[in-house]
Parts: sequence; structure tokens; C-alpha cells
Amino acid sequence: MVYFDKLKGRWFVYNPKHPNSSIRGYVKRARIIIEKQLGRYLKIGEVVHHIDGDKTNDNISNLRLMKTEEHISHHHAGLRKPR
Repeated sequence: MVYFDKLKGRWFVYNPKHPNSSIRGYVKRARIIIEKQLGRYLKIGEVVHHIDGDKTNDNISNLRLMKTEEHISHHHAGLRKPR
């Protein structure tokens, strides 16, 4: 079962046996897609980045695997105050 969470702006897949599923058994669809491409589950410290910024666009060509630190830096690059 797939559903769209309007509040989070993301697609989710029901997969209660996934090691990173929520308490209700759901996993972000983008995560499932990139894990299938990689042939493995994501490791701790890895996240899925949506290249075009659209969290609803889970096309594999729009997904990029990033380290958490890299992802945070990417999204906060223009927000740092100069010293």
C-alpha cells in the first residue's frame, strides 16, 4: 500500500518488515527506490536527497544518496551568517 502524507509532502510505502519502518510500518518511498537501486538498505548516516527539491518526485533520476552532513550543508549553504 502506498499513500501520500499531505502534511509531510511525501509518499510512503507500507513495508513493516523494513528495518527502518515507522511504528505503523511505513517507509519513505524515495528510500525504498534508492535502496532497490543500490541493492542494500541505507546505512546510518546516509540520506536520500531530491535533486529538484520536489519531495514528491521520487523518480530515480531525481534521487541522490548523500551523507547526512553533506545533505545538511547543501540545504543550509546560503543561510550562514558571515563573521
